[in-house]
Order: sequence, then C-alpha cells, then structure tokens
Amino acid sequence: MDLEINSDRLKDLLLEIISIKSFFSREVELADFLISELAKIANKVERQPVEGCGGNVIAYFGPEDAPLRYLLMCHMDTVELFEGWSRNPWGEIDENVVYGIGALDSKSSLAAMIEALRV
Repeated sequence: MDLEINSDRLKDLLLEIISIKSFFSREVELADFLISELAKIANKVERQPVEGCGGNVIAYFGPEDAPLRYLLMCHMDTVELFEGWSRNPWGEIDENVVYGIGALDSKSSLAAMIEALRV
C-alpha cells in the first residue's frame, strides 16, 4: 500500500473543487462531486438531507460492523464573489500557490481529507 500523498493529484482535486460554485445554501453541485469522488474509495457514501442546502455528505470506510471511530468535518459553502479579485476566483496556481474562492476556507480541507483517505 502506497502511503504517500500525491501532491499533483491533490492540486488537481483542489482546483476542481474550487471550480465548482458552492455559495452559501447552493452546495448541491459540490456535494454531488464529493459523493462521486468518495464513492471511488469508501464502502458507502450517502447524502443526509438538510433543508436549504446541499446536505451533508457522509462516507464510511472499513468493515461495516466496525465501530465508528473518526469523524472528519468541513463545510462546503463559500462567500459570494466580491469586487477586488486580482486572480481567477475559480482556481489558479501561481508559483505553486493555489488561489480561488474557498481555497483556504474551506475547500483545501475537503481536498486534503479526500487525499488522506485515498492513502
């Protein structure tokens, strides 16, 4: 088993996540994407409906009868676009730094969690 983070795959995933609009209460498209990515590596993935937003994405790993031990949490929504962006808000890399709406809060956490679960 390869236990090394694939930084290129992680950057690509982060850029894809940033490119998906997920403004507050409009996260359905991002939730759908996360479900499709997690379905590749999880035993089970489900969406927990939450009124007024894309819901919660829940993925299960390990044997079905194993006790639940870990919980990774992160929000999917971003603020609305605002004036003053000097870079592409839908994702860009410059000198190995990723820029874009939600890149820090909190789409990088989503990408990092998925990459960590892959390895």
